Amino acid sequence: MPPSASAGRARRWLLIASLALNVFFIGGLVSVASHRFTRPPPTPADRTLEARIDRLTNSLPPQDAALLQTQFRAVEATVERARQASRDAQQNVRVALTAPTFDPDAATQALGALREARERIWIEIHSALVKAAIAMSPEGRERLARWIPSGETGPEQKKRPK
Repeated sequence: MPPSASAGRARRWLLIASLALNVFFIGGLVSVASHRFTRPPPTPADRTLEARIDRLTNSLPPQDAALLQTQFRAVEATVERARQASRDAQQNVRVALTAPTFDPDAATQALGALREARERIWIEIHSALVKAAIAMSPEGRERLARWIPSGETGPEQKKRPK
């Protein structure tokens, strides 16, 4: 075979290999891009009090979860009244902040009332937690303790036990 025929054959194989690699990489890029743009966005965690309580009780042993649910049901009406007071206080803050003539004392007082209303919600929830913890197993109290924030911030702090 003449040297030019062998060089031409090598070029042909090199061209075919190059085209195959290009098709492979383009296919990979299309796959990644289509997966990224067709995947539904992640659903945010439900931040309602009920959903948080459900997640908390789901992380506990069954008997401890039942104790906690019983205590939460016992304070449900009180918590709902405190939540309504918090919503009312939020509205009072909006009114104070948007008043035609801004009164810093009124805004400070409204914000203080809002803080107290929110604190009342947590006092009731914490009371239910303590009453349930009295009868909980050591394992249940340990799992409950994992839900208390460590004071650290960042992605590690946001992870909750399963």
